[in-house]
Amino acid sequence: DVTRPEILAAAQVEKAKAVVVCISDVEDSVKTAELVRRRYPDVPIFARARDRDHVHRLMALGVDRIIRETLLSAVEMSRQLLIETGLSHQEAERLVRTFAERDQCRLLDDYEHARNQEKLVESATRHAQELAELFEADANEHGSSRAQKTSQR
Repeated sequence: DVTRPEILAAAQVEKAKAVVVCISDVEDSVKTAELVRRRYPDVPIFARARDRDHVHRLMALGVDRIIRETLLSAVEMSRQLLIETGLSHQEAERLVRTFAERDQCRLLDDYEHARNQEKLVESATRHAQELAELFEADANEHGSSRAQKTSQR
């Protein structure tokens, strides 16, 4: 039970180059990160997070090396789906990279409003609209260039 200080001391966390927190239970994950941060403030923490709220809670503790497990699998599945439905590997990669970059911006923007539901909804709506507009413009730009390539053949 790494949420107990004596376990962390026995593991000699003070000598660690980093601590990795990959605990499935969100509350225990946050509790562990909080304990490590408080007792060993100079040890970097790498943490796995289940969702956006979990990320925000870890960020509030000063954890900045966070991997969102559901995001990574969703992005990879989307990339594979795009390829299977006819996009080139390059186009699929570009689209999922664009989405992931925009989502990271939204995650950071939402952190400012993490405890204000009204502002979170406003932010989500704004970011969804911006992403839709971005993909629409991208489809128009790349759709016309694909059409031109096809007509030239």
